Amino acid sequence: MKIRMFRFSFLLALVLSGIFATSCATSKKFTYLMNMQLDSAYVATKAPETRFQVDDRLAVRVFCDEPELARPFNLTTGSDQQAHDASYLVENDGCIDFPVIGRVPVEGCTFKECENRIAAKISEMGYIKNPVVNVSLETFNVTVIGETTNSVLKIDQDRVNLLQVIAMSAGVNIEGNINQVIVVRTENGMRTAHTVDLQSAKLFDSPVFYLKQNDIVYIKPTGFRITPTGETILSVLGSAISFATLTAYIMVLLGR
Repeated sequence: MKIRMFRFSFLLALVLSGIFATSCATSKKFTYLMNMQLDSAYVATKAPETRFQVDDRLAVRVFCDEPELARPFNLTTGSDQQAHDASYLVENDGCIDFPVIGRVPVEGCTFKECENRIAAKISEMGYIKNPVVNVSLETFNVTVIGETTNSVLKIDQDRVNLLQVIAMSAGVNIEGNINQVIVVRTENGMRTAHTVDLQSAKLFDSPVFYLKQNDIVYIKPTGFRITPTGETILSVLGSAISFATLTAYIMVLLGR
């Protein structure tokens, strides 16, 4: 009887050790920036300036010493109680159709370049001598799909990085593959897919660490889904095999 109990305890310990090892492996799988050395300095890449793209919507405000002169440029939409500045679409030719001065090319411009371009045209056409122009981007959206909370995030600032967007989406699900996060970017009429490893310190050097408007972030699964709760073939088979093995050992021991 003592021998039988010893064998059972030994086998149970093995199974529990396997479960513990699997748990440790899962924890390691979801450790971000694993190879980043503590207390070591890394060169911080500066965030690139946002440049306007086709289909962006810009809010533009013109100021000057005489408000009446600026009024024709500052159109609003909505009711008097809920009026807000009109926005202007960057059309397929890269231009916005701005009040009074007409079409202004802005595709590829930074905020400052766009503001200077509009101000120069207003001044050159003789409407205001020294106008001050403020431009904001109304459509800085990033789409996040896959093993996370699927959403279209509206970014309030003019720049955001990949880790911030993942945090906004409540992180990566347990079945997400953080070693192969895909970022799809559209530039100059071409779409390009970039792969990023969230466990690598090289993440900060990636051209898609700082996201641009209209980027798509896709968190790939590590296995094939087969249940509504998101379990995968690998996780279900692993659990089933562990349970079956433990049951078989217990039956063999008790039968002796």
